[in-house]
Amino acid sequence: MLLFRFPAMQKIIAQLAQEIQVRPQQIEAAVQLLDEGSTVPFIARYRKEVTGGLDDIQLRELETRLSYLRELRDRKEAVCKLIDEQGKLTPVLMAAIHSATTKQELEDIYLPFKLKRRTKGQLAKEAGLEPLADALFADPTLVPAEAALSYVIPMRPVVEGEDKQPDFSTVPAVLDGVRDLLSERWAENPALVQALREWLGAEGLLPTVTVSLAMGAQRMAGRQALVGDAPSVIEGGGQQRGRRELRHEHSVVPGSTAGPDPDEAGHNAGDQRDTEEDEHRFGDIPELNSDLLAGAQAQHEDQRNRRHGVAQ
Repeated sequence: MLLFRFPAMQKIIAQLAQEIQVRPQQIEAAVQLLDEGSTVPFIARYRKEVTGGLDDIQLRELETRLSYLRELRDRKEAVCKLIDEQGKLTPVLMAAIHSATTKQELEDIYLPFKLKRRTKGQLAKEAGLEPLADALFADPTLVPAEAALSYVIPMRPVVEGEDKQPDFSTVPAVLDGVRDLLSERWAENPALVQALREWLGAEGLLPTVTVSLAMGAQRMAGRQALVGDAPSVIEGGGQQRGRRELRHEHSVVPGSTAGPDPDEAGHNAGDQRDTEEDEHRFGDIPELNSDLLAGAQAQHEDQRNRRHGVAQ
């Protein structure tokens, strides 16, 4: 069994000192006061001599990051134990977990080992379709329908009391199984998921709708911006008697800042079905959309707190 040793408190203090750009002694003193139950306003006003003059903005950032880093450390230990119980914890995996700097990065690493109910991809793998998936992915010149012929599995008679068996009795069903298998494989690739997250953050469109509730009527005004500009979009939603709703747009062409052309929508029913299917499979990547919106909200809150703190 591998030993689970993650950063002690001194390493967390050193990291906080580097992030906030103060001396470790100041961080240590503030952490002790926070752990004793003192509040940020109390420390900022009455314990400046203890913390070396840390102001309320620095103390709030410290409090938030301290809680985050402690939770991250505890989660790393839990993840290692869970993977080790499966007998799959290796020194390389241990090092990857140890080097994770965010909870999201840690959960991306843990995802392939998370116990879950049998998925369509797992059923396809159990049916022996993985070699076909590997072959089609490795060689784009293969004709999928021809390669899938030898993997067709005739349906067996249903036996009472037996679980329903997946249907791979036709070439289209086999190819659907291959798609499910590959989709789940990609969704559990931390590097790929992070690359998609960054791409969507830079290229994804974030439409907003302002709903005015004045006089009992609803008046709606739309706006669209890149996900990366979300903090400024959110800032525009503070009108009195209104609220701003955020949605994330799936169908984005790389490098495009405009939504789909309405004239092209539904031009071909088959293309529309393909798009819907792609979006469904894209949704298999856990919480990718909510990650982007949560990050935008957090960035906006951080900017607002900093402005208000300076104003005070």
